[in-house]
Amino acid sequence: MNVKYAIALLLVCPLAWAQDPVGAIEGSVADQSAAAVSARVAATNLATGFVRQTTANASGIFRIPLLPVGEYRVTVDAPHFATLVQEPVTLNVSQTVRVEYQLQVAAVKATVTVRADAPLVDTSSNALGAVVTGREIVDLPLNGRNFSQLGLLQAGVAPLTNGLVQAGGPLRQGQTYSVNGGRPEQNMYTVDGAQNLNRMDSGYALKIPVDAIAEFRILTQTAAPEYGGTGGATTAVVTRAAGNKLHGSLYEFIRNDKLDTRNFFSPVVQPLKQNQFGGTAGGALKRDRLFLFGYYEGFRNRQAQTTAATVPSLLERSGDFSGIGKPLLNLAAGGVAFPNNKITAGINPVALNVLQLYPLPNAGANLFRTTVTGTNYYDQAGARLDFNASSKDQFFARFSYSGGYDYNPVSVRGTPVPGFPTRDDLKTDSAEISSTHTFSPSLTNSFRSSFLRYLFYFDLRLNQISPSALGFTYASASSAGQGPPFFNVAGYSPVGGAITGPRDSAQNSFEEQDSLSWIKGAHSLKFGA
Repeated sequence: MNVKYAIALLLVCPLAWAQDPVGAIEGSVADQSAAAVSARVAATNLATGFVRQTTANASGIFRIPLLPVGEYRVTVDAPHFATLVQEPVTLNVSQTVRVEYQLQVAAVKATVTVRADAPLVDTSSNALGAVVTGREIVDLPLNGRNFSQLGLLQAGVAPLTNGLVQAGGPLRQGQTYSVNGGRPEQNMYTVDGAQNLNRMDSGYALKIPVDAIAEFRILTQTAAPEYGGTGGATTAVVTRAAGNKLHGSLYEFIRNDKLDTRNFFSPVVQPLKQNQFGGTAGGALKRDRLFLFGYYEGFRNRQAQTTAATVPSLLERSGDFSGIGKPLLNLAAGGVAFPNNKITAGINPVALNVLQLYPLPNAGANLFRTTVTGTNYYDQAGARLDFNASSKDQFFARFSYSGGYDYNPVSVRGTPVPGFPTRDDLKTDSAEISSTHTFSPSLTNSFRSSFLRYLFYFDLRLNQISPSALGFTYASASSAGQGPPFFNVAGYSPVGGAITGPRDSAQNSFEEQDSLSWIKGAHSLKFGA
């Protein structure tokens, strides 16, 4: 199959979602009279020593595509001219850095070194967005160290409203923001070019620790066709890769109620014990060739909340409703009022059983208030292997894991009365392999295969009192959903199991992506599927 036929097949392919987590360096080479020079241009990654080179064409134009993000040394060399070296040239994800070089004639062999970063102006794309680097991610304060919070620094990005957060609970935990007025469900998330999307509830599935992220970029508008498949913005995350030098870190962040003041509605300081800890390590297994980077992060949160509920008073629990201020009607007897608003006989035994689900009042005649503690535990781990096989072939493989659970003593979809806790279990596995091959200075191909498995057990009911135990003549429809029914009693807080769930869901996503970059004269073309 020749190249033209392969390109024709790619042109008619209906999907074009090959989101490469890379960038490109392009520009022109001229002499001091502004005449074009056909020079050799090489880009060397300062961390790994990886080199990719090309030759400027007769018009002096060159482009080096599909370069991993990082800092580069660009070397321009042509006969009868002094070699020009510029470093560092910082390349970010989904960015094309344009540089203009002017060579000087050299009577003897000479080298001109420019130690200044190239201006980060992408003149080759009309995509709008901004890059957040790894240094910014680590240095800026983040509550919970969630990198997506820095997305709110971008223009057009707004956080979810409190109403959405409260109503959605864990179902919206990955829906971090709305972009340019779009729905948060419309956003796309990628890690190293592979989709990282929870397709059941939208939002990201895998939250990479900030110490394992090289950078991320939010493409807010007019993104390239390769970022298709969504009507919203795309958040592209690139994980850290190791270099020739050995680097590592250890950290722990602590929050504790000993440093807090009490909630206005709570008589005491609410308990809070939060520990977020982990470490990273990376280096070369073989200098300039093989690199390994790994990370681990643990999160342990035990946080209290004060809840209040309207419950039957001690007199009402015995059938005495004389204090309600209006007649209590006996609907079973045709709407006749109970004498003195007291029920002395004929109370339904099921109602008596349901009454026991309510706690006794402790903050007033009909008010119950208490402090309950929820927990949120998770662990994350991952590794990335990069291999520079040659100047024409580069490979990388990554595996990431995240798993944990949330224990909710009071479900946001249930009653404020404690005693009906729920639990959410989550587990995510993400694996990816990638290969980049240079056929010629003008033709480069990138192939990527990835797998994402996302498990979410939502609103697992921990109180499994069956309806029959309360006196009903039916049982729960399934063992997973077994629990007391939800009762909404007029004048009191509802009581019983959560009104939604449980839901046991599993998502398996398989992706194969391929993209071909072709430099033809002054034109740069890219095809993908």
